[in-house]
Amino acid sequence: MAQPGWIAEEPEAHLLPHLVAACAEPDSTLELTSTETVDDIFVVELTAKESARSTGELRRAAVGLLAAFAEEATFIRQRQDGDVLEFDVATGTAPAEARFAPHGHLVRLRIRPRV
Repeated sequence: MAQPGWIAEEPEAHLLPHLVAACAEPDSTLELTSTETVDDIFVVELTAKESARSTGELRRAAVGLLAAFAEEATFIRQRQDGDVLEFDVATGTAPAEARFAPHGHLVRLRIRPRV
């Protein structure tokens, strides 16, 4: 991750189509509400499709969503920001694993409960 140029450009082009497709699946419990890139972090705002989702249910939904774009190496850190559950994610490939140039993405999923 510390290598210059490791963070891939245009997360909207590389990641957003996978996120949109995953949220459109009939069994998806998350709704994509917005995205933006802030300081190399692709911030994805989501809302639970049903109310009264537990933290565990939202964590399972987040990890399932991450599977839509996760690469060979993925690190996930969960934290709470008020009523928003956040998942900071670093995912990518190392030089020994890469079929292409080593690269990765920094993503923050922010999941709001349905009220």
